[in-house]
Amino acid sequence: MIMVLVEITLKAEQFDQRDVISSALPDTVAYEGCLGLEACSNREESKLIFVENRRTGNPMVNI
Repeated sequence: MIMVLVEITLKAEQFDQRDVISSALPDTVAYEGCLGLEACSNREESKLIFVENRRTGNPMVNI
């Protein structure tokens, strides 16, 4: 299993637009090999954090 951690820092005035980024999450989960995806946000630091667990190996091959 592979864990992917992504941390994005937004400008404070853009934090309320985080739904634009989050709207792509269903597409990410739909990719073959995705075992799960969690997202959280921290308003104080204007951060979005994404943790994805993926199956190892070639993502185009069904294991």
